[in-house]
Amino acid sequence: MEIDLERTLSSGQFFRWERRPKGFLIQTHGRSFVVDERLEVPLFAQRFLALDHDLPTIRESLRRDRGLRDFVDRLRGLRILRQEPWECLVAFVTSCASNIPRITRNLDALCRTFGSPLPRGGWGTPPPAALVDERALRRLGFGFRARFLVPIAREAERGALRGLERLPTCEARARLCDLPGVAEKVADCVLLFAYERLEAFPVDTWIRRAMTELYFDGRRTPDRELRACAADRWGPLAGYAQQFLYVWARSR
Repeated sequence: MEIDLERTLSSGQFFRWERRPKGFLIQTHGRSFVVDERLEVPLFAQRFLALDHDLPTIRESLRRDRGLRDFVDRLRGLRILRQEPWECLVAFVTSCASNIPRITRNLDALCRTFGSPLPRGGWGTPPPAALVDERALRRLGFGFRARFLVPIAREAERGALRGLERLPTCEARARLCDLPGVAEKVADCVLLFAYERLEAFPVDTWIRRAMTELYFDGRRTPDRELRACAADRWGPLAGYAQQFLYVWARSR
């Protein structure tokens, strides 16, 4: 089965993992488990790791684009995970104007403070009902993001994330963007990484740089044009193209 665990886990889509001597401890969906390259994992973990995605076919489709061809071949084993929607939303609201080490620290502090210990190590993501104290979140280092997490948690408890899987992508995006502090980038991350909308194309600083360099001659380009370009070039695989672009851009 084609998967590069370290490349996938460190690709900016998921933050609740730790390197262990014999693999990686992953904390998600209220569980923790260790995965190594042998992939001797339960069915639940196989679904989370999206081992049913046909990576060779995905890669062959994307490498038809000359802009992607070289690094798509170099980044074998990169997969898009299937995350739990509430966990994913919290992570990407936390990610605003931040970086991977800080996001990881913030989420770890959040889970240790408001979550529950997991049987095999680590801590679970707290449920929406646990996030009611903005000042406590600020003390944990969430900064301005704290003022969004508490009302988002309240909306999630009321059912804001339920039923999105049945909506067309554009409607689901609009519903997510109605949440406090959620703009299109965060909404697209949640759609791609939690609802498996592989056509979603989150645009951040790294993607702007990569797209403008490869397809717009370095010209500053509005995000809506970048998303339209991605939809035209890669259609239902735009999300996978985004991950390849993101990892390639950061590696440079």
